[in-house]
Amino acid sequence: GGLIAYDSNEFGDRIEVIVRRFPEPGQPLRVAPGVSRAPRWSPDGRRLYFWSPGNPADTLKVATIRREPSLAVAGVEVLGTFNVIGLDNWDLHPSGDRAIARAPADQDLGSADQGAESGQPSLRYVVVLNWFEELKARMDEAR
Repeated sequence: GGLIAYDSNEFGDRIEVIVRRFPEPGQPLRVAPGVSRAPRWSPDGRRLYFWSPGNPADTLKVATIRREPSLAVAGVEVLGTFNVIGLDNWDLHPSGDRAIARAPADQDLGSADQGAESGQPSLRYVVVLNWFEELKARMDEAR
């Protein structure tokens, strides 16, 4: 309610995630330094998930957005590094407990590669259930 997130190059030559109040006018807020793309709000609207493109893999991050007394980023955390195809090809489930992203097929799985016949890269979709529980467990392991 009252905020919009998008990626834009309005501050220069790189694409970055911007948050601003909407529909009232206001100063745009840069969410994180560096190139960032494809923002998605958490169901409660307090956190903003986005990607920082990399080579060979991309990094999924989450920013905590403070709305009052003024619009600000309270913190940014790295959630993990993943190999995805097209940073805009992902989303959070409306409940916030699952995410889906388009990823290259894992050739080590030994599955039939139908895309190879057509000249297109093969793809697989990974659905992560209990996403926040898995994230918490991985963060506990890292500590």
